[in-house]
Amino acid sequence: MGKTYVHRPPSPKYNSRRDRIAINTKIIAGAIVQIVSSICPSKMNRLVCLFWIILITVYNTVMMIINIIIKA
Repeated sequence: MGKTYVHRPPSPKYNSRRDRIAINTKIIAGAIVQIVSSICPSKMNRLVCLFWIILITVYNTVMMIINIIIKA
């Protein structure tokens, strides 16, 4: 159904960790866009799905920050 991404060893072209992180971020973002596009074909549904993804991400981030503050 979907593509499986395998961890690859560093290549001479992308030899710094920062380059690999940027590439992995773009791959993940592209995968999210493809998933949302296939689940929600209409523009309005896509906006609602993206809104929920953003809302869940923000909620999880806030909860992590609160947990870090409480534990500190």
